Amino acid sequence: MAVIRVKAKGEFKVLPIRHLSARVPWHDNKWNGKTCCHVLDNSFCRILPLVDKEKKPDKEPSDEIITDTNFPPCLAEKGTFLSPNEYTRDVTHKWKDINPLFSEFRACKYHHKPFSINAVPFFWMMKSLAEPNYRFDPTDRPHKSVKALEYEVDYKPELEQEIDQKLGFEGNIWVQHPENQKALLDTFFGCLQEQKSLVFFYAKHTPLSEPNERVIVGVARVGRTPGPILEYEFPKNYMGHKSYPWDRCVEHTLRPNGFDGFLMPYHEVLAYVLKNNAEIELHDYVAVAPDFAQFSFATELVEHDTAIDTLLNLAESLRKAKALLGKSFEKEFAWIDKEISKIWDMRGAFPGMGPVLTAIGLESGNTLAWEIEKSILERDGDLLKINPWQIFEESLLEPQKYFGYRGEKLFTSTVRTKWKNKPENKKQFYRFYPDASGHISATQAYSQHGCSKEGFRL
Repeated sequence: MAVIRVKAKGEFKVLPIRHLSARVPWHDNKWNGKTCCHVLDNSFCRILPLVDKEKKPDKEPSDEIITDTNFPPCLAEKGTFLSPNEYTRDVTHKWKDINPLFSEFRACKYHHKPFSINAVPFFWMMKSLAEPNYRFDPTDRPHKSVKALEYEVDYKPELEQEIDQKLGFEGNIWVQHPENQKALLDTFFGCLQEQKSLVFFYAKHTPLSEPNERVIVGVARVGRTPGPILEYEFPKNYMGHKSYPWDRCVEHTLRPNGFDGFLMPYHEVLAYVLKNNAEIELHDYVAVAPDFAQFSFATELVEHDTAIDTLLNLAESLRKAKALLGKSFEKEFAWIDKEISKIWDMRGAFPGMGPVLTAIGLESGNTLAWEIEKSILERDGDLLKINPWQIFEESLLEPQKYFGYRGEKLFTSTVRTKWKNKPENKKQFYRFYPDASGHISATQAYSQHGCSKEGFRL
């Protein structure tokens, strides 16, 4: 899917389909809408600061159905993602009692649907160089957004500067202006397509792993397209600063008794060890995420190649569990195989075209690649029928040929000049990278030419 412009309470960029990682706390009752079987014995969830801060294990009931009378702290951290029940809780702005700018914010009502997660893309809401332990220096911490630059989102740094001046303190690391928040959040969730995008559930600490690892505990597909952005309540005729909650409900297809996704058999492995007093290396049976960055900050977008690698890791872990537990996992293997086939097709024949165009200095490189992809799909319905580099080069000479009046905006004089000035031997490399099989990764190509993904100029 290519970049398109959509009007829905304002315009936002819709990016090509991606997948989702969702951090969940370890739960000894399989996240089924009950409290843990043994609350006192489960300390693994406390690696999450919010859970650790609010957890009262001596007072929390064990193995009870969760209702509005006994919300555990893990509810807000996706601890009930396999619950058949629904819940409503208040989402209060964290700075309501800290900064006057937010003093009149009233809670937003967040509705946890059955079999869903509250996705919060924290990294997308951080400003560039915004790291919690980073020493604040106004000369090297601009109000820009790394994600906005990467995905070419309509984000305005000057609006963040205005808000920071109103906050009355230095060092704010979070995007605060509602216009920028909405642009980033809508772009993030616009990547998810129902019944096509996968969602990988992972935990940072389990009884089988070390702290801060990214252990995949389950996988499913996104059940429905995420709904619209949520809003805080405000007093009548309120004219002050506003911003948005970051949580958004993402429904998934995994069910305890159905089969569209699956949980990893970690609980069964632990039960086997306990029953048989077996001495095994538990870590051998976990599936670790292949990419740390795409499985961090609570929820993040997952690229197609990473999704395939993750599914392969799940399959390898299942093969080991199969030998230990004597179970076939036939349905799980078949599901993995089917999804890998789908994702491979999603990648297209030239999945690295966008990064390559960006690498050679075209600031709109990803947008050009996505627009070319859209053009091929609309005309042929098959990404393999024509080489996208052919469309790219023909459009440099005749911008309106494939894109009509928008061609001049896409293939600007700057784009044409930068391409024209590239040596012919390098142009030849760009045209043949990657080949139709898509096996060459961008990282490999960059390293072959003496540069990195972070600082390349081919």
